[in-house]
Amino acid sequence: MANNSLLILKNVKVLFTQFNKDDQFGRSITIDASSEDVQRAINEWYKDNKVGLVTAGRNKNESDYEAKPQYRDYKGVKQFTFKINRNIDPAFKSSIEGAKLTDVRYTSVVSLVVRAFPYDNNFGKGVSHSVDAIALIKSADAPDASSELELI
Repeated sequence: MANNSLLILKNVKVLFTQFNKDDQFGRSITIDASSEDVQRAINEWYKDNKVGLVTAGRNKNESDYEAKPQYRDYKGVKQFTFKINRNIDPAFKSSIEGAKLTDVRYTSVVSLVVRAFPYDNNFGKGVSHSVDAIALIKSADAPDASSELELI
């Protein structure tokens, strides 16, 4: 793994969230990744950290690895989904009084910290990712609210 396993994305627009721990699809946050800067940051982070690499359990070799972030295109908007697979909720910050994690939803603007990490379990061995922190920058309900927060 690269020395910098963190990806920090500032001021990205939220397209979809799934924070329910009991949902069969798992927890995640989908962002608008149409910006070339956002795509470049994700692509470089994937490559540097070998995110998506599976070296056991699925008969893959590290030499076969290619960094391939899975973008989806919907009506001209490039989307990217980050997993939230830690056993605890991601750290949450907001300068919007009374804001909660559930206030992060469609059209909100957030900053994210995502961590790449190695795994080795019964399902395989490789490198995955998970959101470590979410900062709500602009609420979907209050388009002129809030200022940038320092996450780290």
